[in-house]
Amino acid sequence: MSSSESRYEAISRRSMLAGTAALGAALAIPALGCGGNNDKSVFGTSTTQGGSPATTGTGPLTTASGPLFPEGGEMIVDFTFATSEAGGIKNPYIAVWIETPEGALVKTVSFWFQQTAEGKKYLSDMRKWFAATSGDTPSNSGATRLPGAYSVVWDGTNEGGQPVAQGDYVVYIEAAREDGPYQVISQPISIGTASFNDQLTPKGELTTASIAYKP
Repeated sequence: MSSSESRYEAISRRSMLAGTAALGAALAIPALGCGGNNDKSVFGTSTTQGGSPATTGTGPLTTASGPLFPEGGEMIVDFTFATSEAGGIKNPYIAVWIETPEGALVKTVSFWFQQTAEGKKYLSDMRKWFAATSGDTPSNSGATRLPGAYSVVWDGTNEGGQPVAQGDYVVYIEAAREDGPYQVISQPISIGTASFNDQLTPKGELTTASIAYKP
């Protein structure tokens, strides 16, 4: 997947989502601009309907060596999903996750999909995320969302809840919907003691994306 890097700019549209408090790395913050969508209604607990509870991913965990992700620091991923078609459409599946430069899974920050047995049949349509996680849905997964602008937050922990080391990582945002386009945005980042705000190149129905790191 290609990646690009430019400067951070405000997202234009926000709508407010009510909900419960967030957990762990899937903390949600208000999106920039007027109002904001947040993930509090999704990331408190798994919202999987029926069957067994969702499980955390089984990809390789990173082992921290050297200085750790700063305590109290966070990395905010903002993105906007806007459909390219009029009329009734299916809500997209959207995932945000972190990998090492070598391709090892670090953390699924958020994953929205249809929370039914039928919906799980289409997890493999999220091709990059599925390859990274073997399709194991994390406990912080949630239902699909309407098109709009959203923010999710990574707290610098891995799938095991342990802080990762400072250093180089890759952020992925992936979106797909039934009878619609598929797109992935990826961005290398370097976690250290300096903050940054980067605006990413949009792709398809992911019409804006940005990363802000606050150590």
